[in-house]
Amino acid sequence: MRWSPWAIWLGTAGALLAALLAVQTLLGRIPVGPNGSWKDLRIAVVHCLLMAYFPAATASVLQRTARTLDALRPRLPWSDAEHGEVRSGLVRLASPGLYLLVAIGLLGAIVGPSLTEPGRTVLAWWQPASWSPEVWWHRVPGLGIGVWFGVFTHVLLASSARLSRISAQVKIDLFDLSPLVPFTQQGLNNGLLAVGPLAMYGLISVDFGLTPMLGVVFASALVLVSAALLLPVRGAHLRIVAAKKAELAWCAEAVEAERKAVRGQHTAGAGGRFADLLAYQTLWS
Repeated sequence: MRWSPWAIWLGTAGALLAALLAVQTLLGRIPVGPNGSWKDLRIAVVHCLLMAYFPAATASVLQRTARTLDALRPRLPWSDAEHGEVRSGLVRLASPGLYLLVAIGLLGAIVGPSLTEPGRTVLAWWQPASWSPEVWWHRVPGLGIGVWFGVFTHVLLASSARLSRISAQVKIDLFDLSPLVPFTQQGLNNGLLAVGPLAMYGLISVDFGLTPMLGVVFASALVLVSAALLLPVRGAHLRIVAAKKAELAWCAEAVEAERKAVRGQHTAGAGGRFADLLAYQTLWS
């Protein structure tokens, strides 16, 4: 990717904030005008930041996943053509999972305001005639945020699951786990990207206290962050567990065979290998 995802985020956020400032200036609402408030303006700014964040975070996940694949290339039994094919098709965007997550994101954007201030129906929040100019910057970008949240979640989960499956093809050496470091780095990177929106949503909730919307956001964030951290390393973890079990099984057979051999010998030092096997077995138990 030619442009850094975070340069894209800063550029997009800057453009949206400049547009917000221009609209406020043209309407004579600097900083806010009639029927407006500092709270509405702050929430409008946060929506601009979120609208720019999710596309950039999606690009960052794809970019980081491609780099992880490149780092794993020497450890994978692929030809250059196979590697290029996998790298270019990390995530299938035309999939039922994407459509479902986008629908969930849109539903959250539509229902969200009524969950922030319970007591008003969803329709009461969607009457444009009652919106101040600042509130327009809540509702319209909010729909875009819902769509991009679905795209970001799909890309993060799908790419993490793909990496987890790929880890089954990486050769495991229990004495050198450095080939698995890219999976760990991918999980940490995904986790940080998933935490970012939570911090920005917190700025929206400052004046509202504990609300159903805050509960939905934090519960969703907990699930997403957990998946982002654990999915990329799940396959590698299972490989390590399987390798340790194989070593333990071999140790059990070798220890039993050596025990029988030692019992049949009575010379000094006959149990040296037996002691070494017991010590080796403790590494994996």
